[in-house]
Amino acid sequence: MKTLFLLFFMCFFAYSSFAEGIIDLGEDGFVCPLNVAQIKQNYSEKIKSASALGSIKHDPIDIAYQSNLKKHIGPAGITRISKTTFPAIPTGTKILVISVNDAQSMAIAPQISANYALAIDYASLQDIAEFQAKAGVKYPIQPATEDYINAFKINSYPALVTFKENEIEVQEGF
Repeated sequence: MKTLFLLFFMCFFAYSSFAEGIIDLGEDGFVCPLNVAQIKQNYSEKIKSASALGSIKHDPIDIAYQSNLKKHIGPAGITRISKTTFPAIPTGTKILVISVNDAQSMAIAPQISANYALAIDYASLQDIAEFQAKAGVKYPIQPATEDYINAFKINSYPALVTFKENEIEVQEGF
């Protein structure tokens, strides 16, 4: 028994002394013969290359959107859409659709109690930011795309999209 015990400790000592520079990478027995100094060197090289990538300046992507919507003329019209097409937007949410180049949209935006606004007819994101500052609205204004306009079935601007219990109400004109 003493011999077996002694043999076990000799093997363990031999393994631990030879395995100093070896890192076990998993349960399948695969080992990587890198020592700690090599790992630190590789890590510091990766950090240097990552910091060099961080110093690269990217030009911001600027988007523009010109809609085919016409300014609403005449009395306000209301369209109703089944809400099952937009189940994730909570009931009571109001989205105002405005043109950043329209004086009526500029006048209506601060008067309407909306949660969000969708901006159309913008040449850059700067146009939307300037509109928001001039109009003095506190709610966020998001750039609209053709997908938003088609999803809400909007035909003219300004429009107010209101999410009700079982339907979406789109009011065009004020």
